[in-house]
Amino acid sequence: MYISKKFLIINFVFIFICAFIITYYSFIDSYNVSFQISSIGGLLTGYSILMPIKLYALFLKDKDEIE
Repeated sequence: MYISKKFLIINFVFIFICAFIITYYSFIDSYNVSFQISSIGGLLTGYSILMPIKLYALFLKDKDEIE
């Protein structure tokens, strides 16, 4: 399975921007559920960092098996 660095960067940026938008709107709104929405934004931020690392580790594992 070949995963390019461009794919990893696009994956990170897309999820990070989605998380940033969700977190931003949860901070400016005064709803009762703004804390829950902010938590979802925080989880997405962590996921945006974790997922490219996992994909890159999978890429390195597959690369080592081929060689």
